[in-house]
This record gives sequence, C-alpha cells and structure tokens, in this order.
Amino acid sequence: MAKENEIVMNGYFDVLENVKKCIANSQYRAMTSANIERNILYWNIGKVILEYSKWGNKFVTNLSQDLKMEYPNSTGYTVRNLNYMKQFAMRIPNEEILHQVGAKISWKAIKLLIDKTDTEDEHIWYTAQCIENGWSSTVLAHQLACK
Repeated sequence: MAKENEIVMNGYFDVLENVKKCIANSQYRAMTSANIERNILYWNIGKVILEYSKWGNKFVTNLSQDLKMEYPNSTGYTVRNLNYMKQFAMRIPNEEILHQVGAKISWKAIKLLIDKTDTEDEHIWYTAQCIENGWSSTVLAHQLACK
C-alpha cells in the first residue's frame, strides 16, 4: 500500500507541475496581451499628439489634465508620459512595424529605448533583441549602457 501511495503521490506532483506551468503560461500571455494593447493605445495617442502639436505646448498639458480628470484611476497620462507617447509614435513610423516589434515589450523598455537610442533602426534592433532574448528592462538598460 505504501508503494501504491508513493506512485500516486509522484503522479500527483507531475500533475501539479503541469497545472502550474499552464497557470504561468496563461499569466504570461495575459501580461503580454495587456502590454501590447497598452502600447498600441499609447502609440495611437502619440500619433494624435503629433497631428495636433501645431496647437502648441499647452495642447499636451491640457490633454494631460483632461485625461486625468476623465480617468482618475488610470495612470500614464502625465505630460511627461504623453511626450513619450509622441516620441514613440515618431520612432515607430507605421502600424506594421508597431505590430511586428514595437508593441511587444514593456512600456518601461520603450521609454528606455527612446532615451538611449538615436535612430529608428537602433530602436527597432534593440526591441527585436528584447523579444528574441527575453530581456527585461533591467537587462536592456545594461545592454544600452554597454553599447
């Protein structure tokens, strides 16, 4: 009976590990999906800011204030972040590139790339490296510091 319990327990731990992997994979896909949707939103907001930047510097300030009033529980609509959105839209010139690489990394990583890269090509290359190698924003910051 003890041997039978041991076999059952070993089988149980295999099942437990499989369920844990399923949970981790699902959580990763949900996080990735949320990142992608947020980055697409931020890119689209950046495009709007680019389009209406002719209205002057107060446009971004007013937009920030109005968005914060409309969405008080949301973060990310500061003047600084809206300016990052504008730079993101300038750096990633079209939706095809956005969907290929631009939307698949964290917003923190995107901001690092805006601050630490000089060209669209460099930005896209580092983005692709983040995706291909699974770099966190911390690893990306180190890679950018070593360039």
